[in-house]
Amino acid sequence: MFRYKMDIMQELADRGYKFVHVRQLFGYSTLDKIRKGQIIGIGVLQTLCTMLDCQPGDILEYEKTDDDIQDLVTRFASYGRKFPPDPPKPQKDPNPKSKSKPKSKPDSPETPESEE
Repeated sequence: MFRYKMDIMQELADRGYKFVHVRQLFGYSTLDKIRKGQIIGIGVLQTLCTMLDCQPGDILEYEKTDDDIQDLVTRFASYGRKFPPDPPKPQKDPNPKSKSKPKSKPDSPETPESEE
Protein backbone atom coordinates (compact mmCIF):
# COMPACT_ATOMS: atom_id res chain seq x y z
CA MET A 1 0.00 0.00 0.00
CA PHE A 2 1.20 3.48 -0.80
CA ARG A 3 1.05 6.22 1.76
CA TYR A 4 2.04 9.85 1.75
CA LYS A 5 5.20 10.76 3.63
CA MET A 6 4.18 14.40 3.95
CA ASP A 7 1.12 16.59 4.27
CA ILE A 8 1.07 17.70 0.64
CA MET A 9 -1.44 20.51 1.14
CA GLN A 10 0.57 21.95 4.02
CA GLU A 11 3.82 21.61 2.09
CA LEU A 12 2.30 23.47 -0.88
CA ALA A 13 1.04 26.23 1.46
CA ASP A 14 4.47 26.48 3.10
CA ARG A 15 6.00 27.00 -0.34
CA GLY A 16 3.63 29.88 -1.08
CA TYR A 17 1.03 28.14 -3.24
CA LYS A 18 -2.47 29.43 -2.54
CA PHE A 19 -5.28 26.89 -2.19
CA VAL A 20 -7.36 28.55 -4.90
CA HIS A 21 -4.55 28.13 -7.45
CA VAL A 22 -3.83 24.54 -6.41
CA ARG A 23 -7.55 23.74 -6.72
CA GLN A 24 -7.66 25.26 -10.20
CA LEU A 25 -4.59 23.28 -11.21
CA PHE A 26 -5.65 19.85 -9.88
CA GLY A 27 -9.42 20.04 -9.33
CA TYR A 28 -11.51 19.08 -6.34
CA SER A 29 -11.46 15.32 -6.93
CA THR A 30 -7.66 15.12 -6.96
CA LEU A 31 -7.36 17.30 -3.85
CA ASP A 32 -9.95 15.10 -2.15
CA LYS A 33 -7.88 12.01 -3.00
CA ILE A 34 -4.78 13.65 -1.53
CA ARG A 35 -6.62 14.61 1.66
CA LYS A 36 -7.99 11.07 2.06
CA GLY A 37 -4.57 9.51 1.46
CA GLN A 38 -5.69 7.86 -1.76
CA ILE A 39 -3.30 7.31 -4.62
CA ILE A 40 -3.02 9.97 -7.32
CA GLY A 41 -2.17 9.69 -10.99
CA ILE A 42 1.39 9.78 -12.27
CA GLY A 43 0.81 13.14 -13.99
CA VAL A 44 -0.32 14.73 -10.71
CA LEU A 45 2.68 13.20 -8.94
CA GLN A 46 4.98 14.65 -11.61
CA THR A 47 3.41 18.11 -11.21
CA LEU A 48 3.75 17.92 -7.42
CA CYS A 49 7.40 16.91 -7.75
CA THR A 50 8.00 19.94 -9.96
CA MET A 51 6.15 22.30 -7.61
CA LEU A 52 7.86 20.96 -4.49
CA ASP A 53 11.26 20.38 -6.16
CA CYS A 54 11.45 16.79 -4.96
CA GLN A 55 11.43 13.17 -6.07
CA PRO A 56 8.40 10.81 -5.97
CA GLY A 57 10.01 8.94 -3.08
CA ASP A 58 9.95 12.15 -1.05
CA ILE A 59 6.15 12.19 -1.38
CA LEU A 60 5.17 8.50 -1.38
CA GLU A 61 6.38 5.31 0.20
CA TYR A 62 5.31 1.71 -0.30
CA GLU A 63 4.64 -0.67 2.55
CA LYS A 64 3.74 -4.26 1.74
CA THR A 65 0.64 -5.41 3.62
CA ASP A 66 -1.11 -8.75 4.03
CA ASP A 67 -3.94 -7.37 1.89
CA ASP A 68 -1.47 -6.67 -0.94
CA ILE A 69 -0.16 -10.23 -0.76
CA GLN A 70 -3.66 -11.74 -0.63
CA ASP A 71 -4.68 -9.64 -3.62
CA LEU A 72 -1.75 -11.05 -5.62
CA VAL A 73 -2.55 -14.62 -4.54
CA THR A 74 -6.15 -14.15 -5.72
CA ARG A 75 -5.14 -12.51 -8.99
CA PHE A 76 -2.55 -15.19 -9.79
CA ALA A 77 -5.06 -17.94 -8.90
CA SER A 78 -7.59 -16.47 -11.35
CA TYR A 79 -5.04 -17.26 -14.08
CA GLY A 80 -4.33 -20.73 -12.74
CA ARG A 81 -0.97 -19.66 -11.35
CA LYS A 82 0.60 -19.76 -7.92
CA PHE A 83 1.99 -16.79 -5.99
CA PRO A 84 4.80 -16.58 -5.24
CA PRO A 85 5.85 -18.60 -8.25
CA ASP A 86 8.21 -21.50 -7.78
CA PRO A 87 11.82 -20.58 -8.52
CA PRO A 88 12.87 -21.54 -12.04
CA LYS A 89 14.40 -24.98 -12.40
CA PRO A 90 17.95 -25.13 -13.69
CA GLN A 91 17.89 -25.78 -17.39
CA LYS A 92 19.83 -28.67 -18.85
CA ASP A 93 22.29 -27.70 -21.51
CA PRO A 94 20.76 -28.93 -24.80
CA ASN A 95 24.22 -29.13 -26.40
CA PRO A 96 26.54 -30.59 -23.80
CA LYS A 97 30.17 -30.15 -24.68
CA SER A 98 32.11 -33.32 -25.25
CA LYS A 99 34.55 -34.11 -22.54
CA SER A 100 37.21 -35.40 -24.92
CA LYS A 101 40.69 -34.00 -24.72
CA PRO A 102 41.43 -31.06 -26.98
CA LYS A 103 43.57 -31.77 -29.99
CA SER A 104 47.19 -31.24 -29.12
CA LYS A 105 49.56 -29.29 -31.28
CA PRO A 106 52.65 -31.04 -32.58
CA ASP A 107 55.69 -30.66 -30.37
CA SER A 108 58.00 -29.52 -33.13
CA PRO A 109 57.22 -26.66 -35.45
CA GLU A 110 56.55 -27.62 -38.99
CA THR A 111 59.48 -27.00 -41.26
CA PRO A 112 58.82 -25.85 -44.76
CA GLU A 113 59.79 -28.31 -47.45
CA SER A 114 62.96 -27.25 -49.17
CA GLU A 115 62.96 -26.95 -52.86
CA GLU A 116 65.79 -28.61 -54.65
